[in-house]
Amino acid sequence: MTNTNKFRKLALAASIAGLCSFSGAAFSTASQIFTGINWSNPAFLGLTVKDYEVIAGGDWIFPGLQYDGTLFIPDPARPAAAVLPQPPFNVTFNDKYFDGKVNNKGTYNAPYARVAKRLNEQLLVAFELTTPFSVNDQWPDDTFAAYNAEQNSITTVNLSPIVVYNFGGKLKKLTLGAGPDFMYFSLRNDVIYPSLPVPPVLAPIPDFNYDTEFGDGPDVLITNHVRGWAYGWHVGLTYQAAKGTIIGATYFAQMWQNFTGTGTFTGFPNSENLSVKIGAPATTNVSLTQFFSKEWLVQAQVFYSQWSVNKEGVFMNAAGPQPEDGTPRISYVPVHYSNTWRYNLRTRYEVNPKWTVSATFAYDETPTNNEDRSLGLPESDIISLGAAVEYSITKHVAAAINYGHAWFAKDAPINQTNKNNGIVTKGSVSARAADAVGATLLIKG
Repeated sequence: MTNTNKFRKLALAASIAGLCSFSGAAFSTASQIFTGINWSNPAFLGLTVKDYEVIAGGDWIFPGLQYDGTLFIPDPARPAAAVLPQPPFNVTFNDKYFDGKVNNKGTYNAPYARVAKRLNEQLLVAFELTTPFSVNDQWPDDTFAAYNAEQNSITTVNLSPIVVYNFGGKLKKLTLGAGPDFMYFSLRNDVIYPSLPVPPVLAPIPDFNYDTEFGDGPDVLITNHVRGWAYGWHVGLTYQAAKGTIIGATYFAQMWQNFTGTGTFTGFPNSENLSVKIGAPATTNVSLTQFFSKEWLVQAQVFYSQWSVNKEGVFMNAAGPQPEDGTPRISYVPVHYSNTWRYNLRTRYEVNPKWTVSATFAYDETPTNNEDRSLGLPESDIISLGAAVEYSITKHVAAAINYGHAWFAKDAPINQTNKNNGIVTKGSVSARAADAVGATLLIKG
């Protein structure tokens, strides 16, 4: 019997424990989701799959955010040379000023699935569907927070064929897994804005009551919806350093893509050639897994995501009032992200052949900063706890449910001045009750 087969007796029992399936704490930083089998090391499949494996599941995430602060909208008729008022905002011209508390209403989900099949003692193939990035921050459109961000959502679906190889001979403790990534992105960035005035000289119908002051009429809706495919790759390896001790490392390559779609601005023609370039960060993961017995394991992981490649989102050919010089209208979304670390500790214990329990602790750094952070992605460093219960229905079928709870290490300051329209948002966002629930089904043989 090879060294891999000896180890597999331990690893098979843990294959849905969070070692390579779900985390139990389902939260994210800057839309990067560490749930399910997202960002997992493909080489672990070479240790846990004896013949075949089918896994499917999902997490449902309820952020529960609250903004407490102010929002100031300068009248666009204000002369360019006029000095904008400072807090507490002595409003002049026809400026708009709001203050209070607003609750976020966005929720989202993160499904995942995998099929894996061993071809021989050394070679295994698999196919994965994951959602590595997902967020849906919504602020009710009847509240002042929607003037900063009415909805900011990112949805991804990543398709990845994987090949895993268990080395033999002097390299028998080493397993390598790799595959390409085909990721579909859909990005939505919506905001409302007070109605623009219609000068009487432009009113075509005599005696009609046109809105002649900024904000007199219904709010206008500005939308930017883009989508497209991005391509990358990832590679992972494991090394069995000692009996029951596995060292792992994974690298997911950076992805850059120019996405296209449609922009709208109430009262103006739609833009059918809206575009924006977005970068998905390269992410590196190292792990140490220790089996203290067949029933009990502990795993420590560290992730490093290179978010600093994203400095500013530039929406080209945006809808709305066009520049007088005839150049395309541009909408800027500055972010100036920093690279981040994530620390994750998991443990799993098999109570008996039918029941297993596991727990997770994680600390995620935010890539955002105190000047560019907006209500579209209003996060601070995140602390999360998770727990899961697994039940073996038969020898080959198991199911699990998991729950996670997260909170900000401290409230996220909002101190943003929008460079497109001059809107000033000052306050803070707290995570009132950020929760997630999930379920997993595993079939193995």
